[in-house]
Amino acid sequence: MKFSIPLTIAALVLTTACGGSGGGNGSANAFAFSNFAQAEQKLSALESRADRVDQTAARNLPTSGNARYDGLLILATDSREIEGVIGTMQLNTNFASNRFSGSAGNFYTLDENRTSGRLTISNGRVRRNNDIQVTADVDGQVNFGAGNRTVNAEAVGAFGGNRAQFSIGVIEGTARGGGQTDDVAGVWVAERQ
Repeated sequence: MKFSIPLTIAALVLTTACGGSGGGNGSANAFAFSNFAQAEQKLSALESRADRVDQTAARNLPTSGNARYDGLLILATDSREIEGVIGTMQLNTNFASNRFSGSAGNFYTLDENRTSGRLTISNGRVRRNNDIQVTADVDGQVNFGAGNRTVNAEAVGAFGGNRAQFSIGVIEGTARGGGQTDDVAGVWVAERQ
């Protein structure tokens, strides 16, 4: 299985919704960016690398050690107008215990404005099979541009590359705020550091 489908969707959302730069600060992350144009460039470069690899076979998943994955997370709502964010994310994975956790922040809206928010990736499990290899909860507060929303979501995904060089997660759930609840969907793409 190639990773091109979720990555292409993420890139399409970004390039359809916008196309310039904004201001702000990055994070202490290999994929930190200081404006929206940099986020697009980093996503494109990450997509190019991840698109060249197949899903990691279950037999090739590490059975010991820790790994840090840095990357990007994109999340969008299905409200009347598409509201979305892109930010940096980090996962800390313990392959011996088959657990991981992480967070995402440093968000920009799809209309290229710096915004607030933090998502926690918790209850992460490494599943040693050839289908779904990653499950986790994704929860927190994000300002999609029209005010803070409480995100309550779950992620499923897989590792990519012969020795799990990439982690890809597909996110689905809800975003509540401003008197409404909308479905929310997204993707994370992260590379082992």
